[in-house]
Parts: sequence; structure tokens; C-alpha cells
Amino acid sequence: MKAYLVFASVLLVTVLSTAGIALPYPILAPLFMGEQLNELNQFMGITPELLLGFSLAIYPLGIFLGGSFIGALSDSYGRKKLLVYTLFISVIGYFITAYAIMSQQYLLFIFARFLTGVCEGNLSIARAIALDLGHKIDKTRAMSLIAAASFLGWLVGPLAGGYLAQYGAEVAFQMAGIAVFLCMIFVIIVITETHDVTQSQSFLVLLKSNNSLVLLKQPIILNIFIFQFIFCLGLNAFYEFYPVWLVVERNYESSMIGETTAIMTLSMMLASVLLVTKLKRFFGLLPTIVVTLILSALFMGILPLFSGTMMILFFALTGIMIAIYNGLLPVYMSDINKHVGNGALMGLLTVTFCIANAVIAIFGSLMLVLSVALPLYLGAALIALSSLLVIKFAYQKNVETIKQEC
Repeated sequence: MKAYLVFASVLLVTVLSTAGIALPYPILAPLFMGEQLNELNQFMGITPELLLGFSLAIYPLGIFLGGSFIGALSDSYGRKKLLVYTLFISVIGYFITAYAIMSQQYLLFIFARFLTGVCEGNLSIARAIALDLGHKIDKTRAMSLIAAASFLGWLVGPLAGGYLAQYGAEVAFQMAGIAVFLCMIFVIIVITETHDVTQSQSFLVLLKSNNSLVLLKQPIILNIFIFQFIFCLGLNAFYEFYPVWLVVERNYESSMIGETTAIMTLSMMLASVLLVTKLKRFFGLLPTIVVTLILSALFMGILPLFSGTMMILFFALTGIMIAIYNGLLPVYMSDINKHVGNGALMGLLTVTFCIANAVIAIFGSLMLVLSVALPLYLGAALIALSSLLVIKFAYQKNVETIKQEC
């Protein structure tokens, strides 16, 4: 029973962390690309497209930094301690963000988003705790539920952001700070340590040697990083810029973006709960991963061609494929890298997502000058490329296995 309470806490942290990532999506596009002029979207005469790109990029850059060491350090210092510290700093970050919007201080806004992003690297701790409970909760089931919680965050975040923005953009961030504070209290009360604390070196030594990026020295993990990075580039091209496309091409307001995102993420959540474990059982990990990548690219690529009900349908189908992939990849990584700490592995996944997010936020914002739909087509192409790299990786791994057996 205690294990399930701890796991419930992990799910709550995952929901709130991903909600924090998704919260600004329906807020920032109208704030920077809308008709109303302010000191945020007119900062130093820089074009609104680039200001939006920087605003989108700085948060995942923070997660990239935090994710590179927070998960790995939890292998040495313990999951609970790192989780509580990062949740507390997140609360501070959200309230500074709200103040920066009210006072229209762009640089303070950027700093606050970066600070909050660093602490959102605690998603890797949540995943690591779920894997630590593998002796009591099936790992595939646990990771599919983590994925479902993540998508619930993508559901709650845009909805909350879209509707709260009607009362002022700062209100959404204030409410996020309150929610994360309550989550921190819940974690303090409920979670017990799930990993043996093994630190025997100083913090600085551990920070240098015990971080997720060190794993890239291992060939198998490096190959996974490459195809996952390309997938994340495509995924974030879609995530970051479909709100802009909806604003410019479909005349959507914040609440309408939130509703569309909610439909997609609800589909993702249901797919995580109902489909991931069954598909793995019937078709296996790698075949399911490859097929979902191909279908993700297909649905994402044709989505901009439609409007109305058909557009919503392809949003949902794209989300379902992404959900299945995201539910299976962490399990696959853990299964073939049993010698590596789960905290470091999950930290690498977080880092990969976030550095891709930061890169595509800048590059995609430049593409908006040519066409607001171009980032969506680029996203589809990158995910298709990722599927080819997964096939190549699987083939090479099978050849190496056969040679070892011979």
C-alpha cells in the first residue's frame, strides 16, 4: 500500500511539472504575436517572433541544465531530498514570472522562466522513483501511467493557461506556484526514500562525474540519444508552433488553443492507460515504437491541410501515437541498460527533450517568417527520420547479438 502512495505522489509531481511546461503555450503566442503592444513584445525593438522564440527556448534550456544533473544526483543523494528542493525553487520561479509579466520586465521574465525550468528537471526523479518501485509495480505499467500523468499535465496546463489568461497572464503563473507548493507539502508527507543513498564524494565532484551527459560515452546510449534527439526536435517543432499556426491561420484565441490541446492530450492520456501495455505484449517493444513513429510523422504532416473536425481528429491521432512511443521508450532504455542508474537514464531523456526544445524554439521562430505551417512540416520530417534511425539501431543491435552468440 505504501508503494502505491509513493507512486501516487510521483504521478502528482509529473502532472504539475508537465502542466508547468504546457501552461504558457496558449498564453505566450497571443502575448507576443497578438495585436496588443507592450514592453514584453516590443523589447529593444526585437521582432515579436524572435522574442517569442527566446521565451519558448529559455525554459527548456533550464530543464536541460537541471535534467543533466538532478536525476543523476538523486542516485547519490536520494530521490526525496532533491525532489523537495526543486519543487520549492519552482514555486519561487512561478511567482517571479508572474511579477515580471505584471511589471513587463522581459529580462526578469526570461530569468524566472530559466530558474523554473532548471527545477523542472525533477521529472527525471519522478520517473526514477517509478522504476525503483519495479519490484512492486510492473515497470511497463508504471511508465505508461507516468506518461498518462504527463499528458494529463499537457491537458491541465493549456486549459488552465487559456482560461486564466482572461484574468491576466500573470494569474496563470500565480496559480501554478500555489499548486506546486501544495504538491511539495504532499511529497514531504507521503514519499519515502526509494533508493539507497550512496554519496561518498563532495557535491562538486559528483556534479562533474555523476551526470546524465556522461552516459553518452557508452555507444548504445549514444545511439539512443541520437534518434531520440531527432524525434524530440520534431515533437517540439509541433508542440511549440501549432499554437502560432492556430492563431495566425485559424484565428484561434487562448481559450480555443487550450481546448484543442485538451482534446489532443486527453487522447494521449487514454492511449497511455489503455493501449501501451497491451501493444507491448502483443507486438513487442521495438516494432510498436517504430510503427508509432511512422504514424506520428504521417498524421502530423497532413494535419495543416485540414480545418474544423478533421483537423481536431488528426490532432488526436498524432497525440495517440506520441503517447504510445513515450510510454515504451523509457522501459526499453531501462531494460537494455540495467547497469546504469535509473535516475541518470531518465535524466538523459529529460535533457534530450529539453535541448531539442530550445534548439527548435529558436530555429522554428526564424521559420515563421517564411510560413507559420513550416515548423509543423519540419516536425513531421524529423520524426520520420527518427523512425529510420530506430530501424537502423535495431538492425545493428540484432547483428551484434547474433555475432556474440556465434
